[in-house]
Amino acid sequence: MEVNTSDPQNHKALDIKEKEKFESEASFIKNINRRKIVAKSKLPNLIVTYDSERAMNDGRKQVVIVVYIARVRVRFQTGVLVHPNDWDSDKLLVRKSHKEYSNLNLIIRDQLAKLTDILVNYKLQGINPTPERIRDDYEKPEYAFDFIEFMEKAILERKGEITASTMRQHQAILSKLKEYKGRILSTQLTEEFFIGYNRYLKTTLKNDQNTRHGNFKTIRSYINIAIRKKLLDKNPMDKNPVKRGAADRVFLTDDELKAMVELYRKNTLSVSRQRVLRYFLFSCFTGLRISDLRRIKLDDIIGDILVLIPYKTKNVTGKTVKIPLTTIAKQLIEDEGPYRVDGRIFNCIAEQNMREYIKLVAKDCKIPKAISFHSARHTFATVFLRKTNDLAALQKLLGHSNIRETMVYAHTLTDDIQEAMKMMEGY
Repeated sequence: MEVNTSDPQNHKALDIKEKEKFESEASFIKNINRRKIVAKSKLPNLIVTYDSERAMNDGRKQVVIVVYIARVRVRFQTGVLVHPNDWDSDKLLVRKSHKEYSNLNLIIRDQLAKLTDILVNYKLQGINPTPERIRDDYEKPEYAFDFIEFMEKAILERKGEITASTMRQHQAILSKLKEYKGRILSTQLTEEFFIGYNRYLKTTLKNDQNTRHGNFKTIRSYINIAIRKKLLDKNPMDKNPVKRGAADRVFLTDDELKAMVELYRKNTLSVSRQRVLRYFLFSCFTGLRISDLRRIKLDDIIGDILVLIPYKTKNVTGKTVKIPLTTIAKQLIEDEGPYRVDGRIFNCIAEQNMREYIKLVAKDCKIPKAISFHSARHTFATVFLRKTNDLAALQKLLGHSNIRETMVYAHTLTDDIQEAMKMMEGY
């Protein structure tokens, strides 16, 4: 059938068909190009999932984002913790049954957006990402970083720099943070956050003032590490939100110390109690912590002076402490002879047993105080200052790096440690 081109109506029909054909072809080409662009710039899939394995003590589990980079599974915590019945595994969202569902879903979307931005930047710059690279970039301040993960890693990096007991203490503080909030972004470290966390420590965990002060002091130290690593510009905790309270330092009076010395000299206690009393009295006359008492060796004695670097501060200040040994201190060392092993001055039993035995010894002496092994160090400081009034000497003997640490015991005077130690001879 021929089309009559002289008919204006037919011209119009042809124009419409040509236009439709053109638009169809243009659309097809556009779609082809779009698919090429998408294929060319395809990003790794970000998968939101509910951690089916790891559960908190209360049964809540973490919502995580997973991405596969170079066939390696890289996992990012979102900080969203919900019970299984509050998680919609089809929609990959927190259900409305959770009172904070809106905020929690917003957090998940924010983390997805941050990771997507990182991956897009890689694509634009022609960078082939590695698992290590994406983790490092995610921890940069422009993307925010998980302070929980950072602190966990930083504690392990300090192995050998801090003592094992300090590391355990820092890990315990980190555990409290994890229980409070599974994920804490660096941008969330605000004054309001610290106020809320202080309230949690005080009301939920029943931590006293000094415990809370110590928690924040440790957290602040790791924020400063993040600053040194250029992950943060400034410390969001300008000052510790909890002031240090007056410590309840239990120590022996002159009469109580004399009572313990007399009981030791009678040698009427069981072997275990007699040995523990020996260790306790040695600390009373030297100011040693239990951690140093367990480690000192005969080789550390030069003449009549005990020379050591305190275990607690060896990786912090590394300062050497020199303690003149009094007559009774040297006698206690001699009495330990039959029990000595490996060149150590004292063959101490387990710390827990030592703590229990010294409480029993205090009862034997009719001392109505909650005596701990650290009370020996406080006793040394108190008696020394009472007899010498020499705060500067005491600072050196206790190994304090700052005089303020020593000032909790009293106020100052003279300087000659050797002469001052002679004042301890009257027992």
